[in-house]
Amino acid sequence: YPEFGDRDLRDPSLFVLPDGRLAFKALVRLEVNSTRDSNVDTITVEATSTDGGHTWSRMAAIAPPTWSFWRVREHAGVYYSAAYEDGDLSVRLFSSPDGETWTMGPLIYGIAEDTPLETEIVFMPSGRLLALVRVDGNDTEYLGNAGRLRTIACWSSAPYDTFDCPQTLDGVRLDGPVAFFHGD
Repeated sequence: YPEFGDRDLRDPSLFVLPDGRLAFKALVRLEVNSTRDSNVDTITVEATSTDGGHTWSRMAAIAPPTWSFWRVREHAGVYYSAAYEDGDLSVRLFSSPDGETWTMGPLIYGIAEDTPLETEIVFMPSGRLLALVRVDGNDTEYLGNAGRLRTIACWSSAPYDTFDCPQTLDGVRLDGPVAFFHGD
């Protein structure tokens, strides 16, 4: 993909589009030369497949530059992804009617000093949306073996236009979070 230059491809995930095509979401970015992923010029890209993943379309940008989608989730016919800003400054919710055309939505978490990044979203049976925000903290907490190890729990109700973050999972930092229901 020469159009993306000499970039790192990372954080891939798959999801299914409304017409049944398989979609591949990933991030392409410059080499990380800073503690807080600053100046990496992230581009969130997507490719699609009509044959179950044997062949793929060319990757195309699907988000504004510097925003990193985490994982795409579908709920009630709408696609959603939390995305973190280069420099790990804030996390916002993006939405899409078709999984290909995305709109930036509300702020999920914006305390830059906490270094918010990878955020998993989970739609609860009640319809509420839970966002589990990984926070890396300050320079002594960054590696996850000292200091305030935390994950911030943020909540929103439909139409998911505001978030409240009343809970902190103390002593737990969810790096690369993936959440799902098992059984009941």
